[in-house]
Amino acid sequence: MEERTEPEQGSEEVVLPEALAEGTKGPEVRDRWRTAFFFCLLLVIVEAVAVLYAVTQWIQEKSDRERFQSAWQQTSDALATAAKVFLTRADTELGYASVDLEAASRHQLQFHLDEAERWLREALPLLSPTSQAQADRIIRELRDLPDLLTRDPNLARQTLTQIRDDLTVLATRLTTP
Repeated sequence: MEERTEPEQGSEEVVLPEALAEGTKGPEVRDRWRTAFFFCLLLVIVEAVAVLYAVTQWIQEKSDRERFQSAWQQTSDALATAAKVFLTRADTELGYASVDLEAASRHQLQFHLDEAERWLREALPLLSPTSQAQADRIIRELRDLPDLLTRDPNLARQTLTQIRDDLTVLATRLTTP
């Protein structure tokens, strides 16, 4: 066996660069690869969590949108139903007014015309702008009806019939899209 001698104090041991490189290359490179692997794994986990969060948010928003649309539809249906009830009551009052027109009961006629106008005014905020314009026109015609009755009773009857027909069309338009 070879005996190893200690270097003298003044002399330095010569270390070859290849030996130095080989000695440190193995564990240090493995540590770098391990760190890179864990870093990439961490990124994948973060991305998976982000995607999961995004999908959850999307599902929640879709559910909220469906609930909102359902509530909106129910509200629209309720408003249309209320408006239709008001228009039907106005039409009923105009039916009474037409009977009073034939009986020449002016006091009762005016009462029923006023009630029909009141029901039309109740329906106004629930109607679309075009339906509101038509309801306003009907209200103006109702106000002119007593004066028309004194001038021409036959024209007043025809006007009342036309108003009732317009009111029926207006109520029908509420139920059709």
